[in-house]
Amino acid sequence: MKREAVLHIPLSNYAHGRDENHLVFRLRAARNDLRSCVLSYGDRACRQDPVIFTSIAMKRIAWDELFDYFEAEVESPYTRICYYFELNDGEEKILYYADKFTTKHVRDRSEYYQLPFNRREDIAAIPAWVKDAVVYNIFPDSFATGKKFISRKNVSMPYDTNMHTHSLNGGTISGIRENLDYLQDLGVTCIYINPIFAAEEYHKYDLIDYFSIDPCFGKNKDFEELVNACHKMGIKVIIDGVFNHCSWHFFALRMW
Repeated sequence: MKREAVLHIPLSNYAHGRDENHLVFRLRAARNDLRSCVLSYGDRACRQDPVIFTSIAMKRIAWDELFDYFEAEVESPYTRICYYFELNDGEEKILYYADKFTTKHVRDRSEYYQLPFNRREDIAAIPAWVKDAVVYNIFPDSFATGKKFISRKNVSMPYDTNMHTHSLNGGTISGIRENLDYLQDLGVTCIYINPIFAAEEYHKYDLIDYFSIDPCFGKNKDFEELVNACHKMGIKVIIDGVFNHCSWHFFALRMW
């Protein structure tokens, strides 16, 4: 068995809830190396000791030149899961959990892989259209100033009496709109735009105002026109809101 090729990452796309009652588990192995892969899972809060496990054969759902990818979707009422894998390459059967290969079961349930919670409020509701979307990521400052053109000029614009915002390459919201035909010709059905709200640096991750388009990129009206133009062409728009961090000049953090 090519153990160095085996991979499982807890709390990732390799182990997650599809909804509050259905869970997806995945494992990677070397191409054509395993004859079978079995998932065993149980209630992390099971009152019996050892935990009662349920086993299900995993299916090979994808492969590339180097690896096979196995998957199992299980219906389970448990909100807390412990689990492990049984791998069989025809010569040996081995258990795989906690990133270790072993032939022994353990009594302590905390030593198995863990999915510590699977609750409805923590599961993203993914729109159906995303599965077939062709997404183009746009970094606004370096995409376009106008039709097939970017100025590559630094811009500084006043935000208020004490502050300016800055750009590095001169990209604008209007520049994105004027090049939508280019994106459509590529087959793009969705654009993901990095931060566009007012911020001091060109990357716009140091937000100072979540309600205003950065003046280096244009005005709120420009963004409205971009969204309307995208929707007319069947292109969806996702913006990087950066709601988990901001500038030290953000109003709620100002100490003076």
